[in-house]
Amino acid sequence: MMLRIIIISYLLAITCNAFAQTDDNDESIRSIALAKSDSLFAIGGELYNLGRYKEAIKIGTEAMNILEKECGRENETYATSLDNLSFCYSQLGNYKEAIKLGTEAMNIWEEVHYCKEDPYYVNSLGNVATYYCLLGKYSEAIKLGTEAMNLCEILYGNEHAYYAYSLSALATSYYHSGNYGESIMLATGAIDVFEKKLGKKHPDYITTLNDLATYNNCVGNYTEAVRHGSETMIISEEVYGKLHPIYARSLNNLACYYSNLGRYTEAIMFETEAMNICEKLYGKKSSEYANTISNLANFYFYIDNNTEAIRLGVEAMKICEEMLGKECPEYANILSNIAGYEYSMGNYNNAVKFETEAMDIREKVLGTEHPDYVSSLGKLAHYNLWTQNLSMFSYFASAYTSSATKDILSEFSSLTAEERTLLWHKYQQKFERLSHLYSFCLANDSLAGNGYNTVLLSKGLLLNSEIEFSKMIQESEKEDILERWDELRLLRNCINKFREANKPTDSLSYEAVNIERQLIKRSRAYGNFTKNLAVTWKQVKENLNSKDIAIEFVSFSWNNTDSTMYIAYTLRKDWEYPRMVLLFEEKELKAVGSDNLYTSDKVASLVWKPLADVLEGVETVYFSPSGELYNIAIESVPSWKDGGKSLVSDKRNFYRLSSTRELALIKDESRWDEAAVYGGLQYDMSVSSMVDDGKQYPKQRGVADLSFIVTSDDDATRDDRDVYQGLPYLKGTKVEAMAVKNRMDADNVPVQLFTDNIGTEASFKALSGRKTSIIHIGTHGFFNNKKKVYDEKELLSFGLGNQKKVIEDAALTNSGLYFAGADNALQDKSSVPDSIDDGKLTALEIAQLDLRGLDLVVLSACQTGLGEITGDGVFGLQRGFKKAGAQTIVMSLWKVDDDATTEFMTRFFQNIEIDGEGHPTNKQQAFRDAQRHLRTMDGGKFNDPKYWAAFVMLDGIN
Repeated sequence: MMLRIIIISYLLAITCNAFAQTDDNDESIRSIALAKSDSLFAIGGELYNLGRYKEAIKIGTEAMNILEKECGRENETYATSLDNLSFCYSQLGNYKEAIKLGTEAMNIWEEVHYCKEDPYYVNSLGNVATYYCLLGKYSEAIKLGTEAMNLCEILYGNEHAYYAYSLSALATSYYHSGNYGESIMLATGAIDVFEKKLGKKHPDYITTLNDLATYNNCVGNYTEAVRHGSETMIISEEVYGKLHPIYARSLNNLACYYSNLGRYTEAIMFETEAMNICEKLYGKKSSEYANTISNLANFYFYIDNNTEAIRLGVEAMKICEEMLGKECPEYANILSNIAGYEYSMGNYNNAVKFETEAMDIREKVLGTEHPDYVSSLGKLAHYNLWTQNLSMFSYFASAYTSSATKDILSEFSSLTAEERTLLWHKYQQKFERLSHLYSFCLANDSLAGNGYNTVLLSKGLLLNSEIEFSKMIQESEKEDILERWDELRLLRNCINKFREANKPTDSLSYEAVNIERQLIKRSRAYGNFTKNLAVTWKQVKENLNSKDIAIEFVSFSWNNTDSTMYIAYTLRKDWEYPRMVLLFEEKELKAVGSDNLYTSDKVASLVWKPLADVLEGVETVYFSPSGELYNIAIESVPSWKDGGKSLVSDKRNFYRLSSTRELALIKDESRWDEAAVYGGLQYDMSVSSMVDDGKQYPKQRGVADLSFIVTSDDDATRDDRDVYQGLPYLKGTKVEAMAVKNRMDADNVPVQLFTDNIGTEASFKALSGRKTSIIHIGTHGFFNNKKKVYDEKELLSFGLGNQKKVIEDAALTNSGLYFAGADNALQDKSSVPDSIDDGKLTALEIAQLDLRGLDLVVLSACQTGLGEITGDGVFGLQRGFKKAGAQTIVMSLWKVDDDATTEFMTRFFQNIEIDGEGHPTNKQQAFRDAQRHLRTMDGGKFNDPKYWAAFVMLDGIN
């Protein structure tokens, strides 16, 4: 890990230049004191300005003693001198004495002025907070810094430079505590004020901008770090010149950011220049010089020059030990770096030795919750595996996954969606390696438990965090917050539009991030949106019955090759620990061929046969797919036991889940209060009719039409006709819709029927915020896995988090549903006015809606379960509906037959039982019975899996 340098922005303008500036109300006493101490104060001030702090302390203490004798302690002059002395002590690294003197000054200011809302008190308070930070007492620093910030806001308002100082100082304390998200939020606020009030060439703007670059680097936003770091370097050179500490630090930091982007040539160039400046300014026996050569050691290591890396690393270690001592974060960082070099050279025992020493220092100085300490745990797990010390490997792997989980969830609460993506990207690979790969390699119960916990966290982590944050915002019911939320959603829509049109989005993106940060800050009053993300296998186990099993399928890269392995973490009620079962390589699954997936026992032999022992005595299987298994109805494949004559689902009940964490979450009981049913839609509805239809629906909050982004060139019909010849009318969907309506009417569930020309996209978007319980949509669907709506070269201009967001949004526009009037846009985009919805509803548009309370959505259309498969799930319609708030989704994995689908959907709703209070009691059973009915009706007319196996039910457990 690289050494990071932060320039601390002190809370207020330190009054050290005021050695000769005193102000006592009693003029006679003041005259006596000044007569005896004036010359001492003047000398002390000059010594301070020259950086001769020891001499300044000696003279200042003598002057202060005169003041105490003549005037007493309880006066402003004495408090000022305490402040000055405390700062001099801090410059010499004696932070304990600085805290002692600063605290005394703070108490005097409060007593003299009778309140805390006083500029002098706040000045002392901020100084003491800074000293605590420098001493490594971060919790105390944050406590006092927060108080100082709040008082500054009261005294000066949030547009004053003093308030910005308090934000910047508090950001530094949060940074050192490992809370980078909070640091980014505070520093961003400080930067805005400094720019407005002081300008970009002011030292405080430069300092805080440099800090902000470092915070972004810590969450993995290297592109943003380079942007801020480059600006810092340019301004620093202009303001200070090249032979200056601040310019040298900007070079040093910028080199690290470039290194993290893999641009080692630039990194070595910047770091070498920084090293030469530090040598001229401080000499080789300085911590600043040690920092630069330690970074250079890293860069040489990255280009496989291990010999030079170790030479420079050892030199940096010796200098750091001499100048700062061993018990400091800088020394621990150097040790950790050297451990990495030793490991790469095959010296595994040396790697363990150096990293253990680094970890011990970090535990003492930073605490066990700091990201650097957590990093040491992960590295020691890896190194101990290579020394074949499996007991220590298991210990450190368990400790790492547990600590890293806490760290991630803690950080997530203060990060934007993009920053959460970046942070997770930093952790993801190590998570998979330490959890899945090693539990695969070693038969160990605790490793299997760690692996299960890891997959519970990681599978859908980004989606779940976004859902939980959105839910918390929307349930706040605060009008100003909801308005800002709507602004954010509309801004994101505009950003997508601009990207499609190849227009710059920087200003829009900046505004969107600012709004998101405001929402994060405000949302804390309503709870912690990460609380439902921290689910463990023990919580899942508590919700299983004796004849249940929970299965988490996992796919991961094997040994840095193109080979992808599949394993399963399994869990039963009476087991002490989960168990890991090896399944197959992905190439074996692909070798089966799409034509044989449901006509032979080959899939079951790969997926279910290895699980035969753990499935013994099981009646109900709760499983969550991974990788290619997302696109296969593995619950409906022929069984391996009888050569494919029966199905695996004939003997057991299968529940497909987003994650088995669903079993542990507290959910509202299903209640069907209102239904919306779509079917028999007229796709050739005239544009004028669409305009008239749209007038009856008020524009929804935060909802915009994004269908212009993609025009699918894929066949998206239920009967295999070309969409550009006009979407064919689906008579079966009208039958389905009437059957569903009749079923709802029979149980007194209010239902809206949208058919013919009233089944428009506008009518569907109007359901947003209605808390509709059931939505059934019989229509044409589309999934286009061929067309990209982004240019790969264009992605290089975005940060990694933005890249992932662009790719996700692109994938969500490649899946969707067609509504009445869709022919107009498909055949001629220009024929539909921009002011109305065009009938093509993408998954990205669905994700904007507020469908909270939606217990069941049935997508009776083609390929509605497909999408881009990623480590965070399937980017398609199911993701759009999940983001909007849906619980259970019925969807299809391929193009479905109109008649068979009509029969299936009609039977499905007929089978659902609704009690007297409107609670559906058997969604999953009704679904399975409908499948069995289709297989056996009319002498097996629809027995072929192509008719009945396409539909799957996701999360049908509440």
